[in-house]
Amino acid sequence: MEETVDSRDLKSLAGNGVRVQIPSPAPSPNMRESEQHKASGRDVTPPSAQQSPPVRSLTQKNRRLGQSFRNAGRGIILALRTERNIRIQTVCATTASLVGLWLDLSPVELALIFVAIGLVLAAEMINSAIERLSDVVTGGEFDPRIRQVKDIAAGGVLVAAVTSALIGIAIYLPALIRKFAH
Repeated sequence: MEETVDSRDLKSLAGNGVRVQIPSPAPSPNMRESEQHKASGRDVTPPSAQQSPPVRSLTQKNRRLGQSFRNAGRGIILALRTERNIRIQTVCATTASLVGLWLDLSPVELALIFVAIGLVLAAEMINSAIERLSDVVTGGEFDPRIRQVKDIAAGGVLVAAVTSALIGIAIYLPALIRKFAH
């Protein structure tokens, strides 16, 4: 006895991560050759008759460079507007840069400070993107696997922040001692 499955059941299964494969009917001797190929699942369309992919899609890498920069700028502005931690880190970054200039840090020391700042801000933005995507995937429902993903991403931000703080201490402490020793 064969069980029938409603299309809504298939959508529900597919939506829950279950791979649904519908077998094609077995070719019968009464079928024409082209119908037998279709039933067997083989593609018999000659290469010259197959449709070519669209010339340009939003996911292709060959978008215009200017559009890529506009998209990235839009992402930075969105992060600044919506993410409290990024705003706090931007204030800290600005302060660290100004203090570095006030302390007359060398170009190499300033470069290290800027790399540390960039590392933390980039990690925080990636973490925010992962959190948003995770919330979309789960529909706001709790999932222990998503929690692990979010915790790992947050751990990455913490590693970047601690590394940045250590670089700051290694550069600013001697510079402050030099500044106030005279």
